Amino acid sequence: EEGFKFELTSLNENLDESLKLLTDLLTNPSFPQKEIEIEKKNLTAEISNMKYDTNEIARRKLSQLIYPKDHYLYISDFDEDINSIKKIKISKLKNIHETLTKKN
Repeated sequence: EEGFKFELTSLNENLDESLKLLTDLLTNPSFPQKEIEIEKKNLTAEISNMKYDTNEIARRKLSQLIYPKDHYLYISDFDEDINSIKKIKISKLKNIHETLTKKN
């Protein structure tokens, strides 16, 4: 499943400015290479840690037994997820952002 969410925490008196800042970040991203590499490493580490979570192992295996690989509820194995993260390119992120912002 692919998706995203945004979370904003702000004091009430700063809410308007906080929302403006979030809107600016979402509509005018800079895609800094260093930050993207840090996030890729963090995600990879998070997934690597999940390899020891029996609930997560069972959830993924059950999904793989029930659904075909192209089904939206199919959950990849850990190594597939890690390889997908390693393949992320800034150009692809920019294309996705462009597509999403044009639709909305």
